[in-house]
Amino acid sequence: MYIFKNAIRNVFRSKGRSILIGIILFVLMFSACIGLSIHQASITSQNASLELTNITGQISQNRMNMMKDFEPGNKEDMKEKMDSIESLSLDELQKYADSDYVSKFYYSASLSLQASDSFSLMENQQQGPGPMGQENSSSITVTGYENDEAMTDFTDGTSTITEGNMFDEQTEENQCIIPEDLATYNGVSVGDTITLKVDDSTTVNFVVTGFYSSTSSNPMNASNTIYTSYNVVNNLSETYDLDLNVNGTYVFNTVKDFNKFKKECTKKGLSDSYTVTSSDLQSYQQSIVPLQNLSKFATYFLIVVFVIGAIVLVVLNIFSIRERKQEIGILCALGMNKTKIALQFFSETLFIALFAFIVGSGLGAVTSVLVLRQEKGLIK
Repeated sequence: MYIFKNAIRNVFRSKGRSILIGIILFVLMFSACIGLSIHQASITSQNASLELTNITGQISQNRMNMMKDFEPGNKEDMKEKMDSIESLSLDELQKYADSDYVSKFYYSASLSLQASDSFSLMENQQQGPGPMGQENSSSITVTGYENDEAMTDFTDGTSTITEGNMFDEQTEENQCIIPEDLATYNGVSVGDTITLKVDDSTTVNFVVTGFYSSTSSNPMNASNTIYTSYNVVNNLSETYDLDLNVNGTYVFNTVKDFNKFKKECTKKGLSDSYTVTSSDLQSYQQSIVPLQNLSKFATYFLIVVFVIGAIVLVVLNIFSIRERKQEIGILCALGMNKTKIALQFFSETLFIALFAFIVGSGLGAVTSVLVLRQEKGLIK
């Protein structure tokens, strides 16, 4: 008991040293509280953002894998290789969709038709073939959807109906919606019939049920695309032997399901020429970069503060012991062993640390709330 009483007396007796040690410990506790709060808040925000992310995936050509086998600048071989790989058929896509990890599956398909004399593209859309043999951008893309969920441009607000109504997604009649600016250019009204060409001698008629506008980042593609049902484009493909590009979208409940689905596709025989990707996860990973940087900063800040604080405390204690040699000698003369003397010194630091912990944690907790509010405001 004497050791602790003497330790308390020494704390108040050496006020300057005690205050200095207390300030250092207070800064350590205060910084630790804020740093840990920011670190935990960043992790919580990342997890919350992931839970709100609608995870979808697609199976597409693995262009990066194919490019490994080609020498730089050998465009002809690269083009020939890419053209030789066909997109997966609907049956193949549905085979991979038969999985415990997939919660939903929907699909769309597209093919190309040519503008006609009565329904033509605007002059700024009439361009020649794109690079590497891409589809002629003056052609009109006809995209068919299986159901409402497959119409992602409309469900996420990128495209909206401006006049008329959406076609029936199960219809086999040639109904469609067309871009508003293309309708204005050709003088088309809702309910009119437009004519597109399969080739120079074959035409296809569509009844326009509505107009749409788009805020797509690629206005060229948005302005030469008409939408209809999957049944319509599938019938056109079979009737006129047109190339049909089918795009399947897989919906997952968690990231683990998506990763397991990728492995399952490989086991089911998915070729290396194809890969399973998720634009949602890519967008999510890009969106959390600021949170990850903030979390790293908080961690590095804590490490630096603790290292500097530990060094300063060690130096202070060394100088304190040198200054108190006479006191140590008197205690030894009174019969106090080295263990009890060390315990007294430790008790002094412990009392100061306890006080600094209470004050630092309290102020740190209050300040953390304010900091976290600012962080949430920046995230939003």
